[in-house]
Amino acid sequence: NKMTRGSVLISVRGRDKNEAVGLARRFKDLGFKIYATVGTSKVLEDGGIENTPVRKISEERPNIEDLIDGEYIDYVVSTSEKGRLPQLDEVKLRRKAVERGIGLFTALDTAAAFCSSLETGKRLDDIELVELNSI
Repeated sequence: NKMTRGSVLISVRGRDKNEAVGLARRFKDLGFKIYATVGTSKVLEDGGIENTPVRKISEERPNIEDLIDGEYIDYVVSTSEKGRLPQLDEVKLRRKAVERGIGLFTALDTAAAFCSSLETGKRLDDIELVELNSI
């Protein structure tokens, strides 16, 4: 089942780093390999989460872009400090993920909800979708 194995790339803004440790632990317990940008990687390592550090898109290769292009990443968790400027690394990362059809979480609570659904063993087919305008 592709949803419950593979790898997740975590790259989060400063204020999300501590919370990202618990999230990374959940992904790890589900069997995912964890990749993280250097700042996030250090916090995860300090929290006891084994992970592989990767360089940002603007840094020398090999970097995140090579990982994504090589289809090593199944999901991306990316929170941003500064908004949507196209030249920012995190914006480039998100665009690349979307172009490649990789699951993208831009908020930790959404990624945590995804982990919760995987932890229950449910699949997307098992989840009833509710049309928001019909509520």
